[in-house]
Amino acid sequence: MKKAKYVKYLIILCMIILIGIILFLVFNQELHAQNKLEEIMISNDMEDDLVLPKGLYKLGAEYDGRLSTEIICKAYNNLAVNIIPKYYKQCKDLDDNSLTKLFEKNKHVIYLELGYDNVSDFKDLISSLKTLKTDTLKFENYELNGDSLLENSNNFSIYLSIKYVDNTELLLNSYVNKKKTTDTTPIILKADASLDKLQKIIEEKEKLEKEKAKNSVNNTTKQNRVKVQNTEVPKSGKVF
Repeated sequence: MKKAKYVKYLIILCMIILIGIILFLVFNQELHAQNKLEEIMISNDMEDDLVLPKGLYKLGAEYDGRLSTEIICKAYNNLAVNIIPKYYKQCKDLDDNSLTKLFEKNKHVIYLELGYDNVSDFKDLISSLKTLKTDTLKFENYELNGDSLLENSNNFSIYLSIKYVDNTELLLNSYVNKKKTTDTTPIILKADASLDKLQKIIEEKEKLEKEKAKNSVNNTTKQNRVKVQNTEVPKSGKVF
């Protein structure tokens, strides 16, 4: 009887320890993600050897939000070097149901690191990552495509291509917030980029530029007509 009671207490103790370990691991992930975000959001703190994305100047020339260049650089670097490889390793072999469970279990961490508040965006990203082939991802380089740059109401979007060793380029769309954030990444990567969409963006921009040029010519013509009218010689023979 005493032995059975002892075994019961031992089982309960093991369960308490196991629950404690699980809670610690979950809390530790959230704490690490929060600390990393706070580190990124410090404007004047950037390591000298931080690898910057090529084409960053194209974003910098247009961006007029509240994020500093340092914040933008650190956020891009963290996503490409740390976050994408992390979720690739965790999720590359998971099926749809397993991805849903992982998302529900790690909602807060995923929101901190990726900015997703719904499982659909998360699954779309993982689907893109599954096109890569290696067991782990070793960062090589990355580049922003200035032709894809668009200003939206709350952010700027620009295509980001990331090259990992022994893999084809990973093409994603990056959304750079105009406002500073304290509860999620300032840059969100989404799997809604494609070469077809890029071509449409380029064509739309060219169309807008032609319309601007046309309007500029029309305005100049109107202004010249007004000048001519104002300098017509009146009956007195004097020019006013």
